Amino acid sequence: MKKNYNLLLLLTAFVSVMAFGQTATHKTNGVGTSWNTAANWISVTDPVADPVTVPGTSASDIPQLTHDMTLDIDAAVKGLVLKGNTLSGTNTLTIDVNSGTNSNDAVVMSANGTTTIGVPIVINNSGGSATKKARFTINNKAGNSRKIIFNADASITVTTGAELITSSSDDTIVIRCNVSGGASLLLDGYVTFAIASDNTGFTSSFQAISGAVIANNETLGGFLPATATKYQVNGTSSLSLNKVDIMRTGYNVVDGVVFTLNINANQPSMGVIDFANGATASAIYNIVIDPAVTNIGFADSSTKSWDGGVVNITGFKNKLIKVGVGGLTEDQLAAITADGQTGITIDTQGFLNNPILSTKTQDAFKFSVYPNPVSNTLNINSKEVLSSVKVYSLLGKRVLQLTNNLESINVSSLSNGVYILKLEARNGASVTRRIVKQ
Repeated sequence: MKKNYNLLLLLTAFVSVMAFGQTATHKTNGVGTSWNTAANWISVTDPVADPVTVPGTSASDIPQLTHDMTLDIDAAVKGLVLKGNTLSGTNTLTIDVNSGTNSNDAVVMSANGTTTIGVPIVINNSGGSATKKARFTINNKAGNSRKIIFNADASITVTTGAELITSSSDDTIVIRCNVSGGASLLLDGYVTFAIASDNTGFTSSFQAISGAVIANNETLGGFLPATATKYQVNGTSSLSLNKVDIMRTGYNVVDGVVFTLNINANQPSMGVIDFANGATASAIYNIVIDPAVTNIGFADSSTKSWDGGVVNITGFKNKLIKVGVGGLTEDQLAAITADGQTGITIDTQGFLNNPILSTKTQDAFKFSVYPNPVSNTLNINSKEVLSSVKVYSLLGKRVLQLTNNLESINVSSLSNGVYILKLEARNGASVTRRIVKQ
């Protein structure tokens, strides 16, 4: 009988390895809630023969929490298996996935429901983040609902690399605590940073792999501070910024990725827009702006090579997005589409503008220009008497102007590229047209 029982336990451990990537060494028995009491634990592999010990005294331990527990001792473990319970306490739990047999999995949730973590968590792999990243994983099938909540009593210190993973859109990892540390944190799935989350002590990068990240942090710079390196977009994903001035670092979108940035509150202090790793036209950066937003700022990105990446803006308004005077190159401006329109310029205050929106009345009078594209002389036909003809670069700099003989303008002196032609009538109306010099 004992042989059959032990065989069953070994089979259970094998299934755990196949399903969750790691095997629990201890599990709670429901006798009490104190972590530091040996009588509250049993061995998973052989509860009859193995001596009862407190997990966490050996860094290769992987406790399985089948009951609520209080962490009343500083413990170091290889990982945790969660079953929808609560871990509370004031002592620190250190995760070291490089101890014992190597595995990326650190914390695995393998049961429906909600697990709440309310203790300080330190990710500190003995092999270093380059060897393994500690993964907090919800293993699930679509249709079920599983959630890991790091509540306000918890904290996450990323000393070496870590990753938050949900396997379906039905699962969520919610962070209500502070995140700090100097190693990268990968976000792979559906992760929400709640109001109380304050990440101003974080100095590395968030790296989005897939899914949707929601930022509800209320502290200024509380999602990513200026001291963080970047928000790296490594896979098709979205980020929603729902509170004011919580994003103060830049974005880096890699080749072949579609990234959607939903700006639902003023973000005046964001970093650069960059496309990395030889990005091509398949790298797409969508910026979707809520109508209530009045102030968006990006850092000067003119030194960044966009390498064919494109930016699509929805909800664009003149003088809404500030990039600084000269903050984008002409090639970068040519890669921007705002509500389906090209020809975006930078004004003398560093704001992005669509010249068509800047006119008093769009197409206030009938006119035509030809040929377009043009090499030398651009001919102008207008139903109104014109007072001036002006040509602007996409940076907003006036490069040509005429106040007489307004039936044509010679553009042969201009470099090849895209320009904005502006016609001003004596009655005060004005119109614009995008022209291409070739």
